[in-house]
Amino acid sequence: MIRILLVVMAATLVGCLEVKNNANDYTEAQFPDDTTEISVSNTASNTNNALAGPGAAAGGGATGMGGEGGMMATPHWGYSGHEGPQHWGDLSPAFEQCKLGMEQSPIDIQASAATPTDLPNIHFNYQPFPLEIVNNGHTIVINVEEGSHIEVGGSVYELIQFHFHALSEHTIDGQHSPMEVHFVHANARGSLAVVGAMMEVGPTEHPDYAAIWAHLPQQKGMPHQVASVMVDATDLMPMSQQSYRYAGSLTTPPCSEGVAWHVLTDPVMLSQAQIDAFTAIYDHNYRPVGDLHGRQVLLDSTP
Repeated sequence: MIRILLVVMAATLVGCLEVKNNANDYTEAQFPDDTTEISVSNTASNTNNALAGPGAAAGGGATGMGGEGGMMATPHWGYSGHEGPQHWGDLSPAFEQCKLGMEQSPIDIQASAATPTDLPNIHFNYQPFPLEIVNNGHTIVINVEEGSHIEVGGSVYELIQFHFHALSEHTIDGQHSPMEVHFVHANARGSLAVVGAMMEVGPTEHPDYAAIWAHLPQQKGMPHQVASVMVDATDLMPMSQQSYRYAGSLTTPPCSEGVAWHVLTDPVMLSQAQIDAFTAIYDHNYRPVGDLHGRQVLLDSTP
């Protein structure tokens, strides 16, 4: 059912999802036309499950957008001015987590303060798929067809899409990277896991990103499939799978919490020309880091 909803989202960029958790009561989540990431909102998050790979959610099903009354209007938001991150929580009651949430993302990751822990490894099982790319007005998104997933701690999370931010949203020891990529996953019960990787400038072009970069849409529009370009997300990852992990949120409105974050310790290397090509489209589509509020950041000690 989740995949059906997300296919609809890829085609129309509108949809919704409702899921419930034994410990966490998940409420309606929307996929409006200007939402960057999958959004699932909850009233409380289970930090331990989120850190180690949440899989305890139960139930879940589809509902109509805005209930039986029809389509629900979504406030426009952005990255500057009165629609910028500091005002997201005031744009709509649906966005109140953006200002009230205590487990928000992104964060500054202090490498020396992360707790080394033997955590379940991330097992990547990605399959090639035809490129489907869209400029949604906030970033460039690559929609992924069914068949690619990760497994963490016995839970399987399907890769739904990935997208980019410039500068990076997370910082390491207070330092931004030029870009960050987010690989967004959802399991059959509605729990979310995001794998993030910093993107740094290297000496040469990254050939696998080059195939995608050749089709970067300059303007907001509908998804466009390039059947001649096959993408394997495995090739887009750094070699090391070691990661920082913490319980966080979506980094775009409605800033829903209960997201398991896995921020890889090693960056992806792009050429300066590749960085410049993206930032010519989006050069300031990142949310500033927020407070940890006592959360623990773990470092997988056995990648």
